[in-house]
Amino acid sequence: MFDVGQECLQKVLELRCIDNVLVIIGAKTGFDFANLTEEQSLDILTDFSMNLNVWMKGLSSWNRVFDFYQNNEDFHDQEKRPKLEKIPTFRCTCYRTGENLHKFSSMDVARHVGGKVQEKFGWGVKMKNFDIEYVINVDDNQAYAGIGKKKQNHEKTRETLFTFKLHNAKLLSF
Repeated sequence: MFDVGQECLQKVLELRCIDNVLVIIGAKTGFDFANLTEEQSLDILTDFSMNLNVWMKGLSSWNRVFDFYQNNEDFHDQEKRPKLEKIPTFRCTCYRTGENLHKFSSMDVARHVGGKVQEKFGWGVKMKNFDIEYVINVDDNQAYAGIGKKKQNHEKTRETLFTFKLHNAKLLSF
């Protein structure tokens, strides 16, 4: 794990040795998913996702690389949205680790949280060829989340997923 400023994201993505980049916007520990009901767990993960204070920082970083809007405020301006030429599409993805720890499936989380993200931003939902991917990673007692985009390189197909960190942009290379 290493720190990289927003202004350097494009350069990192151009490195040939980088296949996946993850920039986290939210992380929290202390969950007890094993002792919660499915509904309680989904509500906690939704609250965690909707209360992230750095959504705009993450979207700004994403927009800096992919140049979707000229003004980053367009991502969340409810009044301006109907007048915009393009509205991003998104997908919510959940990855879980740990055997028999969760009473919910990854699809349950994606559907539940994704619905709230759609309500918050008014983006269209698209499972393939989406513009933005909101990713939630969950294990036995922690969750972290971010905003991503899959990008294809013409020389070779490679996935680039990035997600954005709470206080500073942190990039993780796998």
